[in-house]
Amino acid sequence: MNNAVRRTHYSLPLQLMHWLVAGLILSQIAVAGILTQLRSLHYGQELLSVHRQTGFAILLLILVQFAMSRREAVTAPSIALPAWQISAARLVHGALFLALTVQPLLGIVVAWGRGDTVTLFGLVTVPAPWDVSDRLRDDCMLAHMVTAGLIVGLVAVHIGAVVFNHRRRHFPVLERMLPSGPDNTLVNRVPVRAQLLAALGFITLISLGTGINAVLKYRDLIAMTAHYQETEQAAAGETQQAQVSWKELVGLAGGGRAGDPAHMLELAQAAKDHLDAAATALGEPATAGDIRDASARIQTLLAAHSPPSADAIKDLDSRLQDLVDSQAATAQQRPAEISERASQGHDLIVISVAPAVLCGIVLALLLARSISSSLSRMRSIVRSVAENAAGQEVVVRGQGEFAGLMRDMVTMRDAVRSRMQQEANERLALETKHREMLEVRVQERTAQLSQKTSDINAMLQNMKLGVSTVIPGNRIHPEYSNYLRTIFCIDDLANKDLIESLFSRSSLGADAKDQVHAALAAILGEEPLMFDFNSHLLAREMTLANDDGSQKIVLLDWSPIINEESGTVEKVLLITQDVTQLRELELASAKQKEELDIIAKIIRVPAGKFNDFVESARGFMAANRTLIGQQRGRDHEPIAALFRNMHTVKGNARTFEFSQITDAAHRAEQTYDRLRRDANAAWDAPLMLSELEAVEAAIARFVGVNEEKLGRKGRAAELLTSRGCFVGNDELAKLRAMTASLAATHPGAVTARLRKAVDELGLISLERLVSGSVDALASLAAELKKPTPAVDVAHGGFGFNNQFAEALKSSFVHILRNSLDHGIESPEERRAASKPEQGCVRFSCVRRADRIELRISDDGRGLALHRLYEKGLAAGLFDGAHRPTREQVADLIFRSGLSTATAVTQVSGRGVGMDAVRTFLKQQGATIRIELLGSAADFAYTPFEFVIEVPATACAHSRAVAA
Repeated sequence: MNNAVRRTHYSLPLQLMHWLVAGLILSQIAVAGILTQLRSLHYGQELLSVHRQTGFAILLLILVQFAMSRREAVTAPSIALPAWQISAARLVHGALFLALTVQPLLGIVVAWGRGDTVTLFGLVTVPAPWDVSDRLRDDCMLAHMVTAGLIVGLVAVHIGAVVFNHRRRHFPVLERMLPSGPDNTLVNRVPVRAQLLAALGFITLISLGTGINAVLKYRDLIAMTAHYQETEQAAAGETQQAQVSWKELVGLAGGGRAGDPAHMLELAQAAKDHLDAAATALGEPATAGDIRDASARIQTLLAAHSPPSADAIKDLDSRLQDLVDSQAATAQQRPAEISERASQGHDLIVISVAPAVLCGIVLALLLARSISSSLSRMRSIVRSVAENAAGQEVVVRGQGEFAGLMRDMVTMRDAVRSRMQQEANERLALETKHREMLEVRVQERTAQLSQKTSDINAMLQNMKLGVSTVIPGNRIHPEYSNYLRTIFCIDDLANKDLIESLFSRSSLGADAKDQVHAALAAILGEEPLMFDFNSHLLAREMTLANDDGSQKIVLLDWSPIINEESGTVEKVLLITQDVTQLRELELASAKQKEELDIIAKIIRVPAGKFNDFVESARGFMAANRTLIGQQRGRDHEPIAALFRNMHTVKGNARTFEFSQITDAAHRAEQTYDRLRRDANAAWDAPLMLSELEAVEAAIARFVGVNEEKLGRKGRAAELLTSRGCFVGNDELAKLRAMTASLAATHPGAVTARLRKAVDELGLISLERLVSGSVDALASLAAELKKPTPAVDVAHGGFGFNNQFAEALKSSFVHILRNSLDHGIESPEERRAASKPEQGCVRFSCVRRADRIELRISDDGRGLALHRLYEKGLAAGLFDGAHRPTREQVADLIFRSGLSTATAVTQVSGRGVGMDAVRTFLKQQGATIRIELLGSAADFAYTPFEFVIEVPATACAHSRAVAA
């Protein structure tokens, strides 16, 4: 490419003409830019003339260059550039030459239209051949501006094309306009440091000269302005003050008050003083003569020691007015002169600074060209040396940095060549020595490989792993471990098909076998990446059927064996392991671990409470099984009952941390919840029965561990007598029948007391009922990150029969959970409300006529009536037009599916707890309601109590009730 460029170099005269035209074009553009910044007409006309003469010079040079290029007929580098770019270059050059030819002609017409004198380089005046009209002048001016913009754009395109060809095409077009030199010659006569210092000194001298000139011009302007302000402006002010004083004197004389001579003389003296001050400010007698003359006339009038006459006053007033008018005219003329001087100073700075900037740019370009040219020449020489021929001569001229660097590189080349030759000799001797040693090592290596092969064969025959390799065709390599035969019970596996031999008796289906076959076919002989893509299709575990009917669990591990030369997967290593016994041990260990966990949970619960839980859960399970069996379609009440029963079982299991039962109950509860909330949910009786059986199985698992592992069969505590003996239900029933018969046949006070005592044996105290439900508070409080609340029981000696006690016990679980989750605040909120961090729940029981009232309350924030009201509005229970009472809103807490919780969790949020409480109590003939405390009328957090009304037949009052 470089040879092609050199073959099409322009001649030296054409190169000089090209750079001269380029410099004049840039100068003309710079002059045009300077003209836009000038303010005075003086320098503007001079620069405009320079701009016009530059256009003439460009026009003449273009004509000469065109003639020279036509005579030399330089061909375009068609080999280096595409045809479209050569055509575009010709178009740009043609448009640029045309614009440069038209532009000075348009400028001449515009100058003639404005009446300017047009000269040819200041030597010959060119008169206008016709009268240029204003319209033609304006049209030519517009065309002149458009042509100037076109020239600037074409210059930018030209520069961009040169940079593009150099950077992207790797074709240095600029070198066609520069002198060429030999390939092996580097000329760097002037050091870069000297070039930098020269350029910096030249620019500094121009900058200092222009700066000093600008300072002097502006100092003259400041001095002129200051002199004007100190002399003429000051004199004008004093003259105006003198006129003001004399005007007052004129007024006194014209008003007929000549009887005040002292004041008139005082005014005349003031006018004289101001005129003297004005004459002093002016200084020069020529400019202050009229003022001194007026002051002398006033002095003459004052010398008479009498008021001046009216004619003298009027005459002097006329002279003062002439002075003021003259100074006002001067004041209007002086700023214009100062402004013109300032504009000329500004223009002089612009004209002076612009050449400095242009020189700096030109010098920077020349310096950059010098550096880049030297670097390019160095690169060319180094490339030729690198491609070269070792003996090529390199000519370096000058003492610049690049010349010194090139000399060092040539010296280094010679040193490297010498060093390489020396190393080549040493390497040849070393290779001869290595060749001799290699033969010895080959013999030693052969013996080692033989030994290793023997060791590997011994390992393959004795290791308890099935090791083999799969070769193309999905066949087993002849070399495999002996244990592989033991695992698969096959004597000979060499070259057998992998699928037919190892997987024929496995549990893998036909599809899984096909996947293994396809994956191996895609991996073998391909890149290792294919193993990563297809390894998920290779079976990792399978079960083999033995001849005796037993099964064997086998693990499979696959790894690629890569050929280092080809970089492909040559084989696939297959390691099989019999893990049957290991899996049996893992299952036994998991079962034992689960059993130990169940034992740990059971032994934390008293036997009586555990039996009560089991009996209650079995009752709820039996009720749900009946409901599922009887139901043939969707019905809200049975679904709500199913949900309540399962929710209660889950809550009771959660009390004792029986997580297996809790999880099974939660899954069944989710199914019932979908039936409650989704009208499109299908009634799937088999699914619900299977979930019910899962819960029953979990309960049976706990019962089995309790009876078989812990030996706690039957109920450990059904009733506790005053002596501490345990009495079964059957015995208790017989005892009650006997006392009833005795009281009927032998009435009396003694038999009545005996019957009452026996009846009270079947009662369970309130304190015992509460204690069984309170056990769940610690784990629930930890889950909610709250302290375990204190429980205060004021039972009053009341006890409840067994049937009603079961209903109360289930109710207490829901009420306590509701109180801890919704009522009692977090420790932070309680501290902010000046409450102790630990909450408190209170139970009290009192007799009311024919019934017993059981009251339950806590010291929390109270009932969220506002949330209940919003839930009621959303559910359509309130119309919004009529405001319900607080009691009506509070009663919504017992409505199924309605909760004040903001999110559904395993603790709360489903709206079933208090609905279950009311249902349990209603089944036993009891009622529950909310009694709001306080008199606030708004819907906010309100303290309250649960009030349970117990029928008198379900309880008794006795201090002897068993705890």
